[in-house]
Amino acid sequence: MLLSRTATTPTLRLGLYLLLILPLVLLGCEDTPVDPLPDPDPDPDPSVSVTADFTVDPADPETGDEVVLDGSASSVTGADELSFVWELSAPAGSEAVIDDPEAESTSFTADVEGTYEITLEVSSGDAIDSTSESVEAIDPAPDVVEISSDITEDRTLNAETLYRVTSTIDVEAVLTIEPGTRIEFEEGTWFRFRDSAVIIADGTEAEPITFTGTQESPGWWNGLWIRETDHPDNIINHAVIEYGGGSSFSSSVEAANLAVGRLSDRAAVTVTNTTIQHSGAWGLFSTRASNLPGFEANTISQNQGMPVRSGANNAHFFDGASTFIGNDEDYVFLRSAEIDEEDVTWQKLDVPYRMDGETRVEEVALTVNPGATIAFEQGAELQFREGSIIQVEGTADDPILFTGTLEQPGWWSGIWVRDSDHPASVIDHAIIEYAGRSDFSSSVEAANLAVGRLSSAASVAITNTTIRHSDSYGLFSTEASSLTGFANNTLTQNAGMPVRSRVTNAHYFDEGSTFTGNGEDYVYLRSTTIDEEDVTWQKLDVPYRMEGQTRVEDVELSIDPGAVLAFEQDASLRFDPGSIVDVRGTAEEPIVFTGTVAEAGWWRGIWISESDHPDNVIDHAVIEHGGRASFSSSVEAGNLVVGRLSRAASVTVTNSLIQDSGDWGFWATSDATVNSDVCSVNEFINNGCTIDD
Repeated sequence: MLLSRTATTPTLRLGLYLLLILPLVLLGCEDTPVDPLPDPDPDPDPSVSVTADFTVDPADPETGDEVVLDGSASSVTGADELSFVWELSAPAGSEAVIDDPEAESTSFTADVEGTYEITLEVSSGDAIDSTSESVEAIDPAPDVVEISSDITEDRTLNAETLYRVTSTIDVEAVLTIEPGTRIEFEEGTWFRFRDSAVIIADGTEAEPITFTGTQESPGWWNGLWIRETDHPDNIINHAVIEYGGGSSFSSSVEAANLAVGRLSDRAAVTVTNTTIQHSGAWGLFSTRASNLPGFEANTISQNQGMPVRSGANNAHFFDGASTFIGNDEDYVFLRSAEIDEEDVTWQKLDVPYRMDGETRVEEVALTVNPGATIAFEQGAELQFREGSIIQVEGTADDPILFTGTLEQPGWWSGIWVRDSDHPASVIDHAIIEYAGRSDFSSSVEAANLAVGRLSSAASVAITNTTIRHSDSYGLFSTEASSLTGFANNTLTQNAGMPVRSRVTNAHYFDEGSTFTGNGEDYVYLRSTTIDEEDVTWQKLDVPYRMEGQTRVEDVELSIDPGAVLAFEQDASLRFDPGSIVDVRGTAEEPIVFTGTVAEAGWWRGIWISESDHPDNVIDHAVIEHGGRASFSSSVEAGNLVVGRLSRAASVTVTNSLIQDSGDWGFWATSDATVNSDVCSVNEFINNGCTIDD
C-alpha cells in the first residue's frame, strides 16, 4: 500500500519507525544467554529415600541401667551418607541426657523410675524420616531376706533389701532401719522390742520406712510392740505402719499397729511424721506407764478402731498438727489415770478426746487449749484434787467443750473441783453438758460442775461458761468452796436447779449471768452462818431459794434492788450481833422476801435478833407469807421481828409492803429501836404491826 507524503502524520511516522528497528533489536539479542529464575519449591531428589529405625537395650530397664540406643537399622537409598539426631523426654525428677545426640548409636542412664520417650530423626540431603519409642524404667527388685529368728545383736536394715518377717521376733539389741527400707510381715507376726532393745527407724520425707503386711489386709500382722524399752534414742520418724492390729499383744496390751508399754513397765518412743493406717484395731495403743517424748505431725487414719488408745496421763503428748480423722471411730481414747507427775497441756485436736472412768489431777496444772473437745463415757468424771490447778481457758470463737459421748442428761458424772483451791484456777469460755449422773460423794450432790467437799477448801473462777443439760443441778458448791470469779455464765436446760450452793456463796452469783430455762428456776442456797466478809446479793433473773435458818453475824449483808428471796417451809433469815442489815430497794424494783409457796405462815420470816447497828435499814421491800412460828419463847411470830428479851436490836423500815403473815406482819420488843412511824409509813395487808409493851 502506498501512502502519500501529505497523508503521513507525526504519530504514524513514529509507528513506522518502530516497525523498522524492532527486527534489528531482536536479531541482536539472539546470541546473549539469559539465566532462568530459581524454582521456589524444588522437588526432592526422587532417587534418595531414608527410613528411621532403632533398637533399645535393655527394653525393660531398671533405674540405674545404661540404656543403649542403636540406630543402625535405619536405612538410606540413593545416597551414601545418613545423619542422625536423637531427642529424649525424661520423667519428672530425672537428669538423664543423650550421651551423643548425633551418633548412630548412643546411650543414656535411666536415673529415676518412669517413662522415657526417645525420638530418632534421620536425614540425607532433603530426605528426612523420624520414629519414636517409649521405655518404662522401674526400680530394681530388691534382694529378699527373711527375718525368722530373734535379733540379739546390733543390726542395720537397708533399702537395697526387701525384708520379710516370717515369725514373731524379739528384738534385744539396737535395730537401725535406714530410709527407704521396706519390711513385710507375714500373717500374725510382729516385732517385740524388749528391755535392752533400741529402735532407730529414722526415715526421710522422700524415703519413708515402711512396715506392712505381705498381704494388704487390716489385721494381717500384729504390729510393732515397744514393750519395755525406754531408751532415749528410740525413734520412728517418716515411717508408714500399716495392716497390723491382728490380735492383742498380751492381756494388758490391745491390738494395734503400734503398741507402747506393758502394765507398769515403762516404755518410750518418739513418733514423728509417721502414718499409721489400716489397722484391724487401734492405730496406736499406749499404756499409762508409757511415754511418747516426741509426738508430732503424724497421720493416724483408716484404722478399724479409734486412732489412739492411751492413759489420760499421756494426753498431753498428742498434738494439734497431727491428723486423727478417717477411722471407724474418730476419738483419741483416754483411759482413766492419775495425772500427778508434771504440768500438762491438752491441745485442740481434729477429733475429741474420749474419757472413761475417774481421772484425777493432783499436785500439777492441767491446761486445756481453746477449741478442745473432751467427751466422757457413761459414768466417767474428771476430778481436781489437792494441789492441782485448772487452766480451762477457751475463747468466744473457740470454746472448750466437756460433753458426753451420748447427748443425754446424766450420761456422765461431771467435773469435780474437789479440794483444789489454787487462786489461778479458772474455767472460762467453756461448755459443760450432759453430766449430773450421780452424787460425787455423800456430801456432794450430782451436777455438771461441783466445787468443794465437806470442809475441804476448793476454789475456781467460772466466767463466760455455759452449763447445761445436767440431769440434776448445773453447779453444786459447798460451804468451804469459793468461786473466785463468776460472771457472764449461762446455766440452763438442767433437770434440777441451775445452782445449789451454801448461802455463804450467794454473793458470787452475778446479774450478768443467766439462770433461766431449768427444771426449777432458782439459785438454791443451803442455810449456814455468813460471818467471814461483807457481802452483796445481786439481782438475778431467778429468785434465790433459801432453806433452813440463815444467820448473819459480824458482817454486812446488802441486797440489791429487784432481788427476790423465796424461802422454803419454816426457813428464816436471822441477823445476829455485829451484823448490818442493808436492804434498799426502789419503788420500781422492790426487794422481795416471799415463800416458795404463796401461803400465809409458809416460812418463819426475818428476825433482827441482836443487830443494833444504826445503819440497819429495810426500804422498798415486800415481806410476805412468813410468820409460821415464833423464833424463841421471848418473841412472837411475824413476817419481820425485831429484838430479843433485853438485847439491843434496831432497824428503820420504810416504804415496804408487809402482808399475809401467819401471825404479825411486824413485831418488835420494847427494847428494840425502830422508826416511830414504822406502822404508818409501811403498808400492812392481812397482818398487823405492833411494838411489844
